[in-house]
Amino acid sequence: ILGTRSEMRTGSGFYTVYAERRRPIELTPVGHHFGKLSADNTKIVFNIRGMPYRPAYSGSLSGNLWEYDINNDQYRQLTDTRVTERYPVFSHVNDYIYYAGSDGRLFQLFRTENYDFTNQVQLTFFENWPIRDLSIARENDRIVFEKFDSIYRYDPVLGRAEKIDIEIKQDFL
Repeated sequence: ILGTRSEMRTGSGFYTVYAERRRPIELTPVGHHFGKLSADNTKIVFNIRGMPYRPAYSGSLSGNLWEYDINNDQYRQLTDTRVTERYPVFSHVNDYIYYAGSDGRLFQLFRTENYDFTNQVQLTFFENWPIRDLSIARENDRIVFEKFDSIYRYDPVLGRAEKIDIEIKQDFL
């Protein structure tokens, strides 16, 4: 299990967390809460910096995507743009990386193939409220994400995102 830690002095890092009662082992001293493993469990994609509630921000604290190669103990910076990219996830069925990237106004869903971030494809075109917190299905690359106070699903076969209606049953006394 991939875990993270966060400390004021040393920042965030990745840990291997065991299901049985064993002490977690530090995998890497630099990481982020939204790191995701590749399908073969050899790489972690994550973002450094970036402000989740300021998608139009551009400057020295804009977020970039990084990859950590577990087998070779090497970091690689994947993006270096004036705006922020966050919440990256590996596809488990092809060579895509999906992520939330700023279009200069909002975070939208983007995809890149074979690590070619110069040819990114914008998948959503929302008019209001940025997206956050991507999660991907292993079997078919369907993605769910938060958008303001709702949950949305992106279906790569249909090429569109739609709101998921969630009804919470409750009793009123």
